[in-house]
Amino acid sequence: MASGGLHICCLTRITLGHSVKGGMEVHVDSLARGLVARGYRVTVVTTGRTDGTEVETIDGVRTFYLSGTTPGRYSHEWGRATLSCLERLHAEDPIDIIWGEGAGAYYYLKWHRNPLAIPVFTFLQGTYLGELGTFWTTLCAKGEWRKFFKTIAWRTIQYFRWDLWYTHGADVVIGASRENAKLAQWGYFLPRRKVVTSVNGVDVDRFSPDPVSGRELRKRIGIPDDIPVLLYCGRLEPEKGGEVAIRAFAQLRSQHPSLRLIIAGDGSQREELLALAVHLRVSDGIHFIGHVLNHELPAFYNACTVFLYPTLAVESFGIAVAEAMACGRPVVASRRGGILTSIEDQETGLLVPAGNSAALARAVGRLLADPSASARIGKSARVKAEQSLSTARMVEDVLAVVLRLTAHCKRGRG
Repeated sequence: MASGGLHICCLTRITLGHSVKGGMEVHVDSLARGLVARGYRVTVVTTGRTDGTEVETIDGVRTFYLSGTTPGRYSHEWGRATLSCLERLHAEDPIDIIWGEGAGAYYYLKWHRNPLAIPVFTFLQGTYLGELGTFWTTLCAKGEWRKFFKTIAWRTIQYFRWDLWYTHGADVVIGASRENAKLAQWGYFLPRRKVVTSVNGVDVDRFSPDPVSGRELRKRIGIPDDIPVLLYCGRLEPEKGGEVAIRAFAQLRSQHPSLRLIIAGDGSQREELLALAVHLRVSDGIHFIGHVLNHELPAFYNACTVFLYPTLAVESFGIAVAEAMACGRPVVASRRGGILTSIEDQETGLLVPAGNSAALARAVGRLLADPSASARIGKSARVKAEQSLSTARMVEDVLAVVLRLTAHCKRGRG
């Protein structure tokens, strides 16, 4: 690897190279690129790929896909392969600091007990308490709350075997939002000095107001420019609230018969949501797009009148909310978790109770009925994204942690 700057190594179970777009994958990609742009050397070590790719370098970020390991999943095989890869990399070009994405550094911290004596910081894109809250809300929405008590025992065992080890083993734990950092401190009994907040960032140059791309996308889908459009963008899984979005859309159609809903994403709930749209007699106004590649997302945000984020989950951050805000779109989202870091209710978006389709419909209805208020919120959202939710700001936050830890490590060695 070329010399210059510190060598930062990221351990993660999944990346955009696995053809998956979620908050964690986008975070790894944007932070790695941002660090490289500032002269640091970044290596990513992750799980295998189905196409057999073992190593690739994109925009200066070198990624190793460990063959023989299950794509996107942690395993003992991946743990062993990770240590072997780290030892080889460290011999070639000494690693100054390890960045664990989620539980990415678990095996290195617990199983291998930091054999290379490299400082480690861990990003928490979720917490034990957040997971319990998400599970409970999702089950209650289905009337299946009794299942919560049948599964909590195993997750609690994992909490003691996994979560506590890698959070206490790391030198610094970073929360993706203020709310996420608080849950990490409380849920893992961490000292305040060890917990840092670094709000996940988006590329505000790429995700920006662009009416032309929005019109082109509408034309491609077959939606006239003067028709109001709602957008839901995310995985089609129960905890993400796709059902809530469709039910709210059905309530709005009586007052706005020309209204359309774009659903961009895929998942296990796709057929169920298609059936729900037919049952509610609104399938003619819903466009199920399927999986959307990351580089196509800005056009989708720019094509919508209002962006919906009706999640049931206790989100660590909610990257799609920040992306839509950066594009100047008014967002109506659930009052859950890290979304509160991004949205100030009535100022940079609207917040509604999670799982309440009637409240979601009312909030969207207010925006559709008052274009000036909608435009004001969209402009405020863009300003908030530029000031507080950008990749540049996120990279600076992380660099402060990196430089502090590496300086401390050098003093210790001296």
